[in-house]
Amino acid sequence: MYRVLHINDSWEGGGAEAVFRDTIKISQELGFENDVLIAEGKRNVFTYIYSCSEYKRVKERILFFKPDVIHIHNYYHYLSPSILM
Repeated sequence: MYRVLHINDSWEGGGAEAVFRDTIKISQELGFENDVLIAEGKRNVFTYIYSCSEYKRVKERILFFKPDVIHIHNYYHYLSPSILM
């Protein structure tokens, strides 16, 4: 079965976060193996543009979990475009 890494800037909240949680729940019901990565810490103007620490976290999680699919939701507030590299 598929291994899916779900990435979001926050777990709490409504709107996009609710869709994020529902997506994980449905994918679990379908038998997918899921892993979740949520942004950590506060960001400043520089890490908003590029975050070396978030890049490293995402890269390490990908190498460890080896997902077939990466589902990215709302990355721009905290994770920065660095996760797309």
